[in-house]
Amino acid sequence: MIRDILNKGKLGEISFIESKWGQLSINRKVAPENKWWHEESKVGGGSVAGMGVHVLDFLNYILGKQSDAVKGMESPLGDIIDNTKCILLRYGNTIATVTSSRKMKEPDNSIRIFGTEGTLEATQIFGTKVSGRLIVNGNLKKEFDGLIDMYEEEVKEFVSLISGQDSRIA
Repeated sequence: MIRDILNKGKLGEISFIESKWGQLSINRKVAPENKWWHEESKVGGGSVAGMGVHVLDFLNYILGKQSDAVKGMESPLGDIIDNTKCILLRYGNTIATVTSSRKMKEPDNSIRIFGTEGTLEATQIFGTKVSGRLIVNGNLKKEFDGLIDMYEEEVKEFVSLISGQDSRIA
């Protein structure tokens, strides 16, 4: 849906994209099956490995290409498991940010896209269940009820690919 809006040029030339996936997932009781997410020797990364990678994939998908340049900053410095990371990307003339954090009390899983002809905002769209809104140029286009599985289509396309069939997204 968002990719179609961009491909149809409804926002004009895209100048800036701001995206976030953040929630409070540290200093809280962790289910035994999820404890490995907090062990440096097992997880290999923090907020980006667990959440931010999906936002990066989404940007590549909606823009139809990979970034030309990447810079990043994280906190705390030197730890394998970062709590917060901000990534700055360039896609040709488009600048994008991805902020991923395990230390945000109020979840913010959103994307805002700014173009020469308009703005798109999609709230609470990153996660296994989509429960936010899609607003284009100030008009509510869709409200998500939390019943949509964000990754169902992605998994189907992956199965198609490894089965030797054409895939639209892989």
